[in-house]
Formats: sequence, C-alpha cells, structure tokens
Amino acid sequence: MGDTRRRADPAVTAALLLEAVPPLVRLLRSALQSGTGAVTLTQARILARLEAGPRLIGELATAMEVRAPTASVAVDNLVRRGLVTRLADEADRRQVLVALTADGTRALSGARHSQMQAVAALLGRLDERELRALETGLRGLVRTRTGQDAEAR
Repeated sequence: MGDTRRRADPAVTAALLLEAVPPLVRLLRSALQSGTGAVTLTQARILARLEAGPRLIGELATAMEVRAPTASVAVDNLVRRGLVTRLADEADRRQVLVALTADGTRALSGARHSQMQAVAALLGRLDERELRALETGLRGLVRTRTGQDAEAR
C-alpha cells in the first residue's frame, strides 16, 4: 500500500503563511493597544531594539528597514511619553543616541506580555499535533532566517 500523504510543497506553505500573517499582525497590534501603557507596533519594535542599549536614530531606521525621518517621528512620540530619552554620544557630541527609560522598559515588558497572552490564546485552540508541527516549523524558519536554532523556551 502506497503513502497517500501529500508531499510538502513550499508554495502551498508560503500561501498559507501569507494568509495567516495579516490576521496575526492585527492580533499583535490589538494586543498592544489593550494595555494601560499602549504602544504601537512600530513603537514596540523601537523599544525592543533599544533593549540592547542606546542606538542612533539612523541605526534604528536601518534595523527596522524604514527611513530615518520615519524612525525620528516615532522616537519623538516615545520621548514625549517618557519611554525613551535622548543622550549625547560621548564619542561624537554631534550625534544623538536614543535610550530606554525605566518607563520604556516597563512598557516593553507589558507589550510583550499582552502579545504573548493573545498569541497563546490563539495557539491554545490548536490540538497537540498541530501545535508541535507549528513549533517545529517555526524553529526551522527562525534557523533559516538567522542561521541559528531558536532557543527552547
């Protein structure tokens, strides 16, 4: 008796992924807006980049694949909210670094928590087999994108 299972097709998987991503992004945005220290998805990405330490706005823009003026406007909003601060670069006083404040660290933690809860609730609707398959696939996707295995969590 032959194997009646369908062979995995990257094009089919790509189409499913493209179908799944927009609603997932909407879920992530919604989760960010539900907290008391609500931030936008872009602001959360900036806060996450600053977690590793102060950065120049140009570095943030490059890392986020946006233009410097776009990153600058987002940073201005975060500064007004007290989530980030501007610092003079000791090596080059003409450069301005952006750094997380304590409130920014708390906002990032809250944002991650809200998103994790929303995604976990969605994934909780999968059966064990589906969840394991998704986890395996996502580990592979992370590995192909970063060249490193995803950490077991």
